[in-house]
Amino acid sequence: MANPDRPRGFWIADARQNPTANEYQTAAAQTIAVGDAVLLDGSGQVTIALATSGTLLGVASTSVSASSAGDAINIYDNPETEFAVQCSGSFALTDLGVECDLEGTTGVMECNENASTYSVLRIVGYDPATAVGANAVVYVRIAKAQTGEADGEFAKLSVAGAATVGTTLGVTGTATVGTLTDGTMTVTGGDLSAVGAVGCGSVTATGAVEGLSVTDGRATITGGAASALTTVGCGSVTATGAVEGLSVTDGTMTATGGDLSAVGSVGCDSVTAIGAVEGLTVGAPQVYIESAGAPSADPGNGAIANRIIKATYDFGIHGGAQGDINIGLDLTGLGAEAIVIPAGSLIKQTYAYVETAFTSGGAATVSFEIQGANDVITATAYNDGLYTVSTAAEGIQDGTAAAMEVLAGTVHIAVATADLTGGRVHLFIEYMTAV
Repeated sequence: MANPDRPRGFWIADARQNPTANEYQTAAAQTIAVGDAVLLDGSGQVTIALATSGTLLGVASTSVSASSAGDAINIYDNPETEFAVQCSGSFALTDLGVECDLEGTTGVMECNENASTYSVLRIVGYDPATAVGANAVVYVRIAKAQTGEADGEFAKLSVAGAATVGTTLGVTGTATVGTLTDGTMTVTGGDLSAVGAVGCGSVTATGAVEGLSVTDGRATITGGAASALTTVGCGSVTATGAVEGLSVTDGTMTATGGDLSAVGSVGCDSVTAIGAVEGLTVGAPQVYIESAGAPSADPGNGAIANRIIKATYDFGIHGGAQGDINIGLDLTGLGAEAIVIPAGSLIKQTYAYVETAFTSGGAATVSFEIQGANDVITATAYNDGLYTVSTAAEGIQDGTAAAMEVLAGTVHIAVATADLTGGRVHLFIEYMTAV
């Protein structure tokens, strides 16, 4: 048997629920029938709900006609209350549990089970006395309530004067009041006063955080001094006085009891020591290394020094344009400095160690030279196996007497055919010269 089409708004689905209707004030010019869905406006006053309403307060249990602002009206406002209402379309069992929209005007509101743009109602059952299909009566709850799960918990509360709450006032949206206080601490005009303690995960401030003392529960700042600090994590520390502690560390190197440990490198112009300066290596990026201690003395020909020098090519420092490029680094290792082999030097052995492979946008060739073209390593394609990363390429001078040469000049590479676009290579030169 077909269901009659008699929309009449919402009514209590089961009288045994015995819901309480709470008193509210209406907005001006409202006509609200018993059973109409309603909501609170921005001033906390009741207005009739529309099909486009995104939240609901509840269902009217009394009526008003052409109300004045402040007229009383009673509302079933507990979101757990189940209401019966007619569907505006054809109800199917698959509609159980879905959220849908409101439809209709005062006195004839319905549930639009086929629309879910605003989803203010949730279908939780249907009246077994009606047939599944068109105009069926279904049971619904408010899905998007302006009150919370308990009476008195509001989505939006606006109070012009004082609001007194016995225990807790829960607000899920916005609470607008002139002054908010718990009897001691007060919030007025965005400022907190008479605050005892602030307990929170973190405090983010756009200005200064001030107080007689500031603490995280362990470290304390009082009178400009920090105490009970364990670790200070920051990009840099600038101090006008001494930075003191049982130990000072950057995360790797540590200073404890006047001693340094786990030191990587020390960059400075000079080191003055009252004891021995020791290490696996001692030197600067470009240094002479005496292979046999002090120069040897020859009564007939003077003192002779046997030396090894390293000259580094680094694309980031020297560039890669075609032509001769003087190679070598300054004491900082960050700037270029020419390496000169003095006149009368006998080149005994040379080899190049490839730290970063040469790259080129074309077919560049690279030779290593001191005095003339190709006199150390002849011009070779930048990507030749000779220049393989982590390998040493032997030069013309291979340590045999037949291959030794007397050369003098500035150590350089010669780039031809195309520019280099990358690479870092170290040239080691072992030679003898009079001192």
